[in-house]
Amino acid sequence: MFDGDEDGPKGTFEIYKAEADSLFKQGEYRKSIESYTTALELLPHDKNCLVCRSKCHLQLGDTISALEDAELSLAEDNTFHKGVYQKAQALYYQGDFEMSLVFYHRGHKLRPELQEFRLGIQKAQEAIDNSVGSPEKVKLTTEDSRSEVGKVINNLVTEGLSYLDTRTDFWRQQKPMYARKHERAQQRNRTDTHTGKLAPNDYIIRELEKIDIAQVEGEYQEALRRSQRCLNTVNSFTAEQVPNKIEVLANLNSCIGNAYLEMGQYDKSLEHHNIDLSMGEDNDMEEAVSRGLDNLGRVHARHGNFEKAVQVWEKKLPMSKSALESTWLYHEIGRCYLEIGQFETAKENGEKSKVAAEEAEDQMWQLQASVLVAQSEVKLGDLSAALTSFDTSLELAKSQGDMSAQSAIKKAMDDVNKKIAKGNTSTSAKKERVKIDEEGEREIQTAVSSQRAEEEKEENETNNAKETSKEVEEVESEKKDEEKPVTPRSKDNDSDKQENLNETTDEKNESKTEEQENKEESKDEKDRESKEGET
Repeated sequence: MFDGDEDGPKGTFEIYKAEADSLFKQGEYRKSIESYTTALELLPHDKNCLVCRSKCHLQLGDTISALEDAELSLAEDNTFHKGVYQKAQALYYQGDFEMSLVFYHRGHKLRPELQEFRLGIQKAQEAIDNSVGSPEKVKLTTEDSRSEVGKVINNLVTEGLSYLDTRTDFWRQQKPMYARKHERAQQRNRTDTHTGKLAPNDYIIRELEKIDIAQVEGEYQEALRRSQRCLNTVNSFTAEQVPNKIEVLANLNSCIGNAYLEMGQYDKSLEHHNIDLSMGEDNDMEEAVSRGLDNLGRVHARHGNFEKAVQVWEKKLPMSKSALESTWLYHEIGRCYLEIGQFETAKENGEKSKVAAEEAEDQMWQLQASVLVAQSEVKLGDLSAALTSFDTSLELAKSQGDMSAQSAIKKAMDDVNKKIAKGNTSTSAKKERVKIDEEGEREIQTAVSSQRAEEEKEENETNNAKETSKEVEEVESEKKDEEKPVTPRSKDNDSDKQENLNETTDEKNESKTEEQENKEESKDEKDRESKEGET
């Protein structure tokens, strides 16, 4: 059972991880950390396990340990989107909003279809605005510049403010510590002096976080309830209270649509995702348009309307901003074509997805694209090519340590090999049947030839009998003519008659000789034909 004491028992990693996952869902975060730690002793560099333990630390408020585990998950692969998201979350809850925004943006570029990165960008941006202030509120004036010195000072100040205004986005990515230290304590306790409730922006950020958590944990009814309540509340705010009100409303409609999708209510999901898309198109919000098209395609695909899903996603293709975004779009379009039976088009999209994944250097999507190509080739009947594509997929799965993918691919390869073997057997059987049929035809032809020879033999014998009978009759007739009495006539007449008789006799003799020769030749020929027929 053991390969050395320090390695521990084999085959228990999955058991410990499953136990930890169960404890996490039950809210037993400390016990869950213990199980994840035990599992990591067996596989120290498992990325998914490190991310899960980081979530536990974050739930307990230990942001330092959460950040450490998130960074460990990115040690070997800094494009691991779950690790990027977890690091952004840890930084956000540490109060480092600018760096968390950087990682939310990084994750959004890696996986633009995921909702959590878009929500992260929004909440981090609003947290920064609350700390630093919005640049739109800054107003430049030229008052009190009466003296020459005042004018010089005013020009310098104006130029400085103009420069700083152009660098605002840079500040927001680079830790404005002076602003955060000064306002962090106030931000946590900030309230609206008139209502005694949270300020609009704080309320929106808090609700978006709770909606996001409910969605990730599978509590779709709770996510729907909070999204609808937040939508009604934001509608009551003015544009002055929430400057990006339209963007927030579009985002909330997207959240509602996602919740309905997971609950299987496709019509309602389509309704809210269409609202999100329309608001994006009407207000020139490219992110909302992209998000709306993504989600509409997902709803159509989940509902089985693959043709509509293809139409929506193909509309989004020209809007793709990265190779990684293109690879998942081509993959999803290819999957839809596979479902509707257009296997050649499915294969083409799978190959495009693979090329884009190689350009993005993303092995996970290379694996997905290779599997899609292989499945399309199986449907097209090109089993040898499918086997090659599955072999490529298997190598990619091994390089990623994806055991479940390896198992599924091996099973698919076994099925393809069986089909190939079955096809070879069918071909051999078909050839054998053809051989048997040919031999049967030859036997039939031989039998027919024998029957025909026998019939010809009988016919020849009948003809010979008829001819023999005829000859006998002619001979008897001649004998009768010779036996008739001769009437006396004149000498001249007698001599003429004698000459005529002699001529007639000669002609008959010649005719008999010719007939006899013809009969002998005919008989010889019939004998030869009869012998050939018997053979």
